[in-house]
Amino acid sequence: MEYIDTSFDKVFEKSNLFPRLPWIGKHFSNSNKRTLILGESTYNWAVKNESRENIQERINQNDHLRIVHKNNASTSMENPHMPETLKELFF
Repeated sequence: MEYIDTSFDKVFEKSNLFPRLPWIGKHFSNSNKRTLILGESTYNWAVKNESRENIQERINQNDHLRIVHKNNASTSMENPHMPETLKELFF
């Protein structure tokens, strides 16, 4: 993932403090000011039981939120209406 710094993953995994690996931007380590905001909600909207089980397995993976953000949020970068300040904040 080109917009993400995974160098802290082992620290987060060993700490067992967070059920999910956070999305840390690629410039976090090199920045003089660092802010890390943790918080996310994940929902399983599948109607069929078999789909719900498959989706729940995916949700339970510690990198699920990263995949969701990469698939959804990062594609928003192509949107010409997204302000440059948000692009800098997230990526």
